[in-house]
Amino acid sequence: MTSKLKEDLQTFSTKGIVYHSTTMIVKKDTTGEYIYNKEYPNNIVKVALYFPKYANVILTTKHDDAKNGSLVFTGEAYDLIGIDIDNKDDTVEKYEELSKENGFHKKTFTLKTANNGFHEYYKLTEIQKEQLNKFNALEGDFFGLHIDVKYNNQLLFGPAVFGDEKEFSYEIIHNVDIAILLNYLFNEILGNGFFYLIII
Repeated sequence: MTSKLKEDLQTFSTKGIVYHSTTMIVKKDTTGEYIYNKEYPNNIVKVALYFPKYANVILTTKHDDAKNGSLVFTGEAYDLIGIDIDNKDDTVEKYEELSKENGFHKKTFTLKTANNGFHEYYKLTEIQKEQLNKFNALEGDFFGLHIDVKYNNQLLFGPAVFGDEKEFSYEIIHNVDIAILLNYLFNEILGNGFFYLIII
C-alpha cells in the first residue's frame, strides 16, 4: 500500500466513511494491452477482486495494508450518498457549469477517479432521508448526463492506487467537509422518480 493511499484511507476514516480494502486490477487482452470500455472508449476496464456482501447489512470498516484499493458503502445506514460523474462526452464540463450556476462548485468531499471522472459525497437532512428511504440508485441520467447516484445498498470505488507499467488511482482532490445534499441535486433525484437497482 502506497503512502498516498494510506493517507487517503485515514482521511476517509476521520470523515466517518466506511470502506473495505480490496485488490484492484486493470483488465488486459491476450497481447497484454489494456482493455478499454466499449461504451467509454477512453476509459480502462478495471475491477475489484473482492466484493463483500453488503446489500441489506450494515458493515464497519475493514482495512488491509496488503491491498491496493477500497470499496465505499453508501446509504442511510452510512449517512452518505454518492454522485458518480463519468468522464464521457462533455459530462464533466456540463456538470461543473451546473455546479457553478448553483454556487456550489467543488464544495464537498470529492475523489478523482481512475478514468478522470469524479465521486462527490454528501450527507442528507432528516427530511431528505425520509423521502429517499426506499431509494437505491439512479443510473446514467442525472441532469441528462452520464452521472449515477448511489444510495441504499450501493457502493463506489474508493481510494486506490493500481496498475503496473502505468499507474491508475482514485484519490481525494477536495479534502473538505462532506456537505449536505443541496436542493437542486435532491430535486433532480426526486424529479427522475426512483430507480430501484440493487447490485449484489
